[in-house]
Amino acid sequence: MTLPVYKWIVMLPMLTLLPACSLLQPHAASDQVRIAQNLQTANCKRLGKLTLDVSEVMNLGAYSEKTARAEIDQLAKNKAAEMEGDTLVPLGPLVDGGQSFYVYRCAHR
Repeated sequence: MTLPVYKWIVMLPMLTLLPACSLLQPHAASDQVRIAQNLQTANCKRLGKLTLDVSEVMNLGAYSEKTARAEIDQLAKNKAAEMEGDTLVPLGPLVDGGQSFYVYRCAHR
């Protein structure tokens, strides 16, 4: 069964919007997690290190750098919240969908 052309004309623009939707659901406490620079963690306790690969939750070929950045940040915040952390420090840039972070719990938070 094939769809008539007019239905494709209506559906095609909607399908192009799908990649803009986030695939990750925020963890309940992830909105309390901030991304900081290393100098902002002097009064913090390091809880661990995260090495994440956003390609596990999205097809990198279908998404922009901006979308990949948003997804990796949300994934990192979710993982930090699960570790009871409130601060992330990136250890380098996003490269091929992967990035590492230190997770901290800071005294001032």
